Amino acid sequence: MRKMYFFRQRFILGLLGFTCLAGFGRLAYAQSDWVVRDTFEPTAPRLLYTSARALGMLRGNREREIWLSLRYEGSGFMHQVTDSDPSDWPRIELDRYYAEIAYPDGGLRYDLTTSDGKRRVLVSAGDYSWEEQNVPLEGPPWGEYQTSAPDMHSWMQNLLTVTPTAAIRLAHDNVDQVQVTERDHRIYELSVPYNNMKIRLNRNRRPELVEMMVNHPVLGEATLSVEYSRYQDYEPIDPLLSDEMMSGFYSPGRIVQKLNGHTILDVEIDTCWCTNPYVIFPIPENVQSTSASR
Repeated sequence: MRKMYFFRQRFILGLLGFTCLAGFGRLAYAQSDWVVRDTFEPTAPRLLYTSARALGMLRGNREREIWLSLRYEGSGFMHQVTDSDPSDWPRIELDRYYAEIAYPDGGLRYDLTTSDGKRRVLVSAGDYSWEEQNVPLEGPPWGEYQTSAPDMHSWMQNLLTVTPTAAIRLAHDNVDQVQVTERDHRIYELSVPYNNMKIRLNRNRRPELVEMMVNHPVLGEATLSVEYSRYQDYEPIDPLLSDEMMSGFYSPGRIVQKLNGHTILDVEIDTCWCTNPYVIFPIPENVQSTSASR
């Protein structure tokens, strides 16, 4: 039997707007204190408010935060970090890069299929992380069995933290301590007091770079930086099935992850299901018991 972490769309529709309530550790959801209309100066509260709006995180007449889950898919390449020498890291071509995120549960799943036909699924949810074993090349991301990966948990959660919406949420949660630096005309960098995080906003107020200190399973203390570009509204994926011209959620079309300046992932995103899709993270029983025994 598996312990379940899941997210399903839940909207309370009203005449004047809608609200979605959820919780995720240190990050707060369904907040009404995002709105800053009394100034157009590039203060931290104003920049975070306009960034959340630019991403599509705020909805309804009270502009409450509702973006809680997403799925996206693409292709590209990665480098497997094997030791401290980047020249030793083998390059792996990815025919399919698929990610699922459920922010309230701290859920992140990477489903990777390489050009030589190998499939690898890494998952982190709540206090657990694991790898699916012997996953069929086609079908759901479940393996014949699962191997607990507690050493990957901090790394996976950091990868979740540096996604655009999570980074903006974290900065908003610490808005009184966020420092603003203008890097170029209308290009601002936000310094957040969490693992030396920095968020650089492009001219459209969407994160183009998120950087923070992490504890990597192989390298130890390192700088993780993620570059985001080509933001777009991906939905509706099939306009024949929807009356809406667009969803209003913006997600990057290219993601580049680097460790200490060396690229470990470079993917082009083809499709993103951004409007809070159904995402589920069942916790395997053996993973729970292994973690409990540590």
